[in-house]
Amino acid sequence: MDIDKCIKERRSTRSFLNKDVTYEQIADILDAARHAPSSGNLQNWSFIIVREKENKENLAEACSQQYWLADAPVLIIVCSVIDKIKEVYGSRGEALYSIQNCAAAIQNLLLKAHSLGLSTCWISAFDEKSLSRSFKLEDDIRPQAVIAVGYGKEYEKEITRFPLTSMVHFEEWNNKKRDASLWPLIKHIKKR
Repeated sequence: MDIDKCIKERRSTRSFLNKDVTYEQIADILDAARHAPSSGNLQNWSFIIVREKENKENLAEACSQQYWLADAPVLIIVCSVIDKIKEVYGSRGEALYSIQNCAAAIQNLLLKAHSLGLSTCWISAFDEKSLSRSFKLEDDIRPQAVIAVGYGKEYEKEITRFPLTSMVHFEEWNNKKRDASLWPLIKHIKKR
């Protein structure tokens, strides 16, 4: 699938068909995740694959009682290995880089899943202590997100995005001057 099409068509899905996701598909999306950039190439992410009904129900409970999660064929807990990044980058690594690195891996995962015809939803609302206890995470392992993966029952065709012109600044914050060399490009992108 063309990368632009994949980026623009991917949507979050909260309703899944009762159709299995193969381990080969899971391996493909996790392989895409591991190819994400990371600070110092530390690759501080790890993934827990959750497929068993009871574990999915426990995870749905820990995710602010989002019980629809238990209907997804696969849930993936994305974790950061904190000590690995803290050792190199200290408190900034723990507080920022660990999150950024996992987010980059998650985006790769989401796009690869979409390219395979799978639907996903990125969940950030969860009780970290409950999740960590239920899935036996060690002290230096911090959950960053839960990703639901499956074949979506429904698909939103279009989602509203703010125009680039509302979020682009030139040279400094709030400078919206129309730079002669850049602004026509931004207007062109908006029309696509």
